Amino acid sequence: MSFVNTLMKGEQGLFKAESLTAMQKLTLRFVVVGLVYYLFVVVEGMIMRIVEVEQISMVSQEQFFAILTAHPLVGIFGSTYSIVMGAFLFLVPFLMKKPLYSLKLAHWNFILITAGTFIFWLAGFISHYAPLYTLYWPLPVDFNQFSPVGGSFFILGIALVMVGSIFFVINVFKTIAYTPEGWEK
Repeated sequence: MSFVNTLMKGEQGLFKAESLTAMQKLTLRFVVVGLVYYLFVVVEGMIMRIVEVEQISMVSQEQFFAILTAHPLVGIFGSTYSIVMGAFLFLVPFLMKKPLYSLKLAHWNFILITAGTFIFWLAGFISHYAPLYTLYWPLPVDFNQFSPVGGSFFILGIALVMVGSIFFVINVFKTIAYTPEGWEK
């Protein structure tokens, strides 16, 4: 069996996607996206190390600082948040032996974290927006140094991630406090 076939269908073709529950699919989405963003962070880290040793022509100084800005944020929000949120959205209901408060809210959580991370990552790479990984006033809105469009998209991406994080907190706490009718408390 080829590597790609094993990756997609499991060892000896034993992975059957249609047999997964909605929660398992959601958790798998969070983990896969988290690992993809982890790959982004690894590549960004290697590029930064290469540039620190020897300047390369494909990475300008503006691009370097945009990578420096995106690197920790993608690692925290895109990779770590995604994996941890996916795990918690699965484990809290599993360990409490009751359903997740809202699967729809969990899907929105996934969409907002994924899209928000991609938007602020892209803002750095397209517009070279680089407030040096800070969200503290006034650097992110210093439009003498940075493009207003790049800053706007960066802030939009961060805002989407924060709304997704709020959805996660609401969903987890409501799952803990909520017991559907007919379920044992």
